Amino acid sequence: MPRLLFYFIFAFIYTEQACANKIVLGIGKFNFRKSQDLEYRLEYRAALNHFLSPLAGIMLANKEAKFLYAGVSLYKDISESYRVNFTLTPGLYMKGHNKDLGRKFQIRTQIELWKIFSDRMEAGIAISHTSNAGLSEKNPGKESITFQWGINL
Repeated sequence: MPRLLFYFIFAFIYTEQACANKIVLGIGKFNFRKSQDLEYRLEYRAALNHFLSPLAGIMLANKEAKFLYAGVSLYKDISESYRVNFTLTPGLYMKGHNKDLGRKFQIRTQIELWKIFSDRMEAGIAISHTSNAGLSEKNPGKESITFQWGINL
């Protein structure tokens, strides 16, 4: 039985991938409900199997805010042309002269809708919430909306 389980897990992880490794570039509104500041993102997403991608990235915003993060992206193709992604990315937030989120450790949750144009190019929109998940008394959080371009490698 353990051998069968091992083969099942191996086959699940190494099935043909619906997504490829990709670079994601993004631009959007940092804390969009209360601010006009822009944010910029650069991410690398590695295709692990047919629904899971580890990712790592950096977000830079006006007034020197930075967020370095790594996490996972779960995705589901809803048609041949559209995909929905859910991401969970803990990371290190440096506020610069921007919004104080209560502590340096933050967790970002995000939902994305992607339009697939070709095997190499995708475009999407993402809405995210970043907060310290109640780990400190001060936990204001922030929401962002970004437009993203994915370049499959």
